[in-house]
Amino acid sequence: MQQKANVIGYCRVSTSDQKEKGFSLQHQEDAIRRYCENRGFNLLDIYKEDHTGKSDFNRPKWNQIQTYIKRNKKVVQGIICLRWDRFSRNTYEAYKTIYDFKKINIEIITIEEPIDIDSPDGRLKLGIYLSFAEAESMKNSIRTKESSRRCRLEGCWTGTPPFGYKNHRTPNDKSTLIPHPQNALIVNEVFQKYSTDLYSREELWKEYRKKMKMSKNNFTDMFKKVVYNGKIEIAEFYDEPRQIVNGLHPAIIDDELFLKVQNVLNGKYKKMDFKKDQLNKFPLKNMVVCQDHNRLITASTSKSRNGTRHDYYHCSISNCKNRIRKDALENLVEEKLKEIKINGEIVELYFASLEKSFKEKRKGFLIDTKDIEDLISSIKKKIEKTDDLLLSGQIEPSSHQRLISSLNQELESQEMQLSVHKSEKVPYSQLLKKNRHLLPNIFEYYTKADGVTKNKILGSMFANKFEIENGEVRTAKWLPIIEDILLINNDLENNKNKKEVISDLFSSSAPSTGLEPVTL
Repeated sequence: MQQKANVIGYCRVSTSDQKEKGFSLQHQEDAIRRYCENRGFNLLDIYKEDHTGKSDFNRPKWNQIQTYIKRNKKVVQGIICLRWDRFSRNTYEAYKTIYDFKKINIEIITIEEPIDIDSPDGRLKLGIYLSFAEAESMKNSIRTKESSRRCRLEGCWTGTPPFGYKNHRTPNDKSTLIPHPQNALIVNEVFQKYSTDLYSREELWKEYRKKMKMSKNNFTDMFKKVVYNGKIEIAEFYDEPRQIVNGLHPAIIDDELFLKVQNVLNGKYKKMDFKKDQLNKFPLKNMVVCQDHNRLITASTSKSRNGTRHDYYHCSISNCKNRIRKDALENLVEEKLKEIKINGEIVELYFASLEKSFKEKRKGFLIDTKDIEDLISSIKKKIEKTDDLLLSGQIEPSSHQRLISSLNQELESQEMQLSVHKSEKVPYSQLLKKNRHLLPNIFEYYTKADGVTKNKILGSMFANKFEIENGEVRTAKWLPIIEDILLINNDLENNKNKKEVISDLFSSSAPSTGLEPVTL
């Protein structure tokens, strides 16, 4: 680079320890100033990055550099860093940024690891430097996760406190949480309201977003977080499973209220009638997706300038143009249902084959249930043995806690599976007979049904949602069971041999064990 070239200095710390001690940023700045003075470069400015934990280039100070370069074209000829790991620890992003700057005649210069990237040897060195930097970043990340996991296994909290809590240190210097005097009351109030099943999470978010200053996604996820119930969730790590342990912090939400909220989340509470009123008016709610924003379409009535009211299905994003008139979309769906023209004999043959398949698969299902019951018995014995080892002093309390936590988690998982298995003792023959007579006349039945029933019919016939993109509607696919019946009906109408059709298609018609048959 020529003498008196305009350059920008860039310093960056990679850990909070470096930021707190301060020596790294100052050392980098001093080195950059000496380097520019010795080389005769015109140092325009030095940007010091203390936004740690970023391996890509989405950093505040780096964004300021890019903004300066865009506003002052052809002014800057170089960016100077101490080493390549100060520039980036992401090999792909680093290469891309280097060559993007090269296109506009800006060179990346490192003081302690100088290279000529236009030479073969220089490019080889660049790859080595960047790879080492990325590898070190990965090692630091693993060490951090390991350390965080160890702390959480002891019930400590690591990281930013969730809304409603403040960070706290115990007398023996362990990191935990304590309830925030005001915010904890707000969290409890929100949980109480949601547990009644009278409010949706979106309604509560709109009511409390100014108080809580929380994004919609974070607010939605809050109801699932066990931290509010006084527990710590530990993510799976390599071969170590996900765990939930008792935290050192007090609970904001007691066990009873937390369970109520989980029941609402899982749909175990009966929904209120006012939601049925919405479906009666807009039966395709929850059946259409906005492709631009990947979210379910909502519906509402709008008033034109002349006072006329119009009903629309539309995206919940206010400025999204994906919307369609209610009558247009519902007519399109009805046209789709008109395609179903099925002989009643075909339906009876198909469901008779399904019933036979279910009975055969049920035998294996019962064997699996017995295996789960045996495993649960074995886990309970291990828990008893582990408690005996603690009482006899053969294991330490900390080891006992880890073992019990793991065993209880496995026990909970297996008991949940057993519960699912036992709930599967459904009368398949009755379910398969239920409403099968409606298929040959589904269009007539659909047009006469109320909105709630229409919604259930569509949900039991289509494999996915209808999609709106650029104002156009993409129809949903039939469920495999409907496709099979339509295909069989078509084959027989074309005079294909009945036995051949049944042999080809019925053998794969039954769903896997544990799935209930589709009902209308």
